[in-house]
Amino acid sequence: MMDVTLICNGQNFAPVLTDYSVTYETDNGKTVKALDGTEYAGNLTSRPIVTFSMRPMSGAQAKTYYDALTSFSPASCTYTDSATNADRAAQMRLTTNLDFVFVLRSSDGGRYYSGGQITLRGVSCLA
Repeated sequence: MMDVTLICNGQNFAPVLTDYSVTYETDNGKTVKALDGTEYAGNLTSRPIVTFSMRPMSGAQAKTYYDALTSFSPASCTYTDSATNADRAAQMRLTTNLDFVFVLRSSDGGRYYSGGQITLRGVSCLA
C-alpha cells in the first residue's frame, strides 16, 4: 500500500494503488502588449493532474472502483501532492476512457481491471 491519499466521490483508492503521480499543467494568463511593444504576462496558475494505476483485483472490487470512477462529472477529490507531501482538495474530471482500462469480462456485464493508467484532471486552476 502506498502512503498517499486519493479519495474521489467518497471512494478510497489508496489501498489498491500501485503507481501514483501528481503533475501540474501551467496555464498562462492573458498576455498584454503595451503601446511601446513590451509584453506583460498575466498570472501563472497550475491545474493538478493525478495519474494512477491499481493492483489486480476481483470482479466485485473492480465493479466498486469502476462505479466510483464512472460517477465523475466532475468529482470532489482529495489527493496527496507529491511535491509538498500535503493533502489537497480539488474538483476533478476523468480524462481516461475507462472502456480500455476496465474490460468487459462476459455478457453478464462484469468487468475486470486490465492494469491501465487512469488520469484525473483538475477542473479549475490552483491559485
